[in-house]
Amino acid sequence: MYNFHDDTHLAILQARHEALHLRADELTPAHLALGVLHTLGEAEVRLALPAPGAFDSLCRALGGRSEPAPVIASDIRYSEAARDAIAGAMFVAAGGAGAILPLHLLAGIHCPQPAAGTGATAPAPVAAVLEQAGLGASALQALLTLPRPR
Repeated sequence: MYNFHDDTHLAILQARHEALHLRADELTPAHLALGVLHTLGEAEVRLALPAPGAFDSLCRALGGRSEPAPVIASDIRYSEAARDAIAGAMFVAAGGAGAILPLHLLAGIHCPQPAAGTGATAPAPVAAVLEQAGLGASALQALLTLPRPR
């Protein structure tokens, strides 16, 4: 139904592991951001976060670690804010042709859309953390226009 790129499926799966590893009650936009960060390729990380130590600092600011969380075979529910961020990713990606990429998930955190037919939704506080790290909405839009590095 949705055209999620395989890397985006992996990012969402990693977000689930991040939330479970942190013993969260539900998956939040911060876990989505950690999942994306931990599944980006090395070249994409260097392009998105060029400053030395920026990746480690951002992971800590999001409540996680620099290393990806281990695989945890358990289930977790998604917070409304996380569902809205995923819907926002689909909305942002709809403007372009092609699949919904992991960076669209970060853009969706800045531009959440009501996933459950609720009213307008505001960005989660983690959007400010991403903005401070240089991954604001406009920076993500610029990154999404570039060819994906490998």
